[in-house]
Amino acid sequence: MFSISKLSLLLTAAAASVAALPSAVVSPHITAPHAVDVWPAGSVQTVSWDTTDVPAGAVADIFLGHFEDGSESEHLDLANPLATDVDLTLGSTQVTVPSVTPMESYIVALVGSSGNISPEFSITA
Repeated sequence: MFSISKLSLLLTAAAASVAALPSAVVSPHITAPHAVDVWPAGSVQTVSWDTTDVPAGAVADIFLGHFEDGSESEHLDLANPLATDVDLTLGSTQVTVPSVTPMESYIVALVGSSGNISPEFSITA
């Protein structure tokens, strides 16, 4: 059983942890890839975004997704991130393009302290 002082310490620690989290989700505009880009599987490519409104400490994971059959679903490959814990204040990171089915409707998504997707682009074999 907790005493009042121990409970107070736990609540104070929990409040400090919550205060350390970014206060808002940011949605930086993704500047690369572009709609006309073609990424060969296995190549190293740059994903970049606008850092104008990105606060210090904002991080994200980068996922590959795609649109198909007119669906609005982004079909993100959450099991295989392209990059994890990316510091969004840096404005870009390099990723290795996975071997996937070639098509023209791929996107990258920033997910974490942020949320945004790129225009559709192509990946080739």
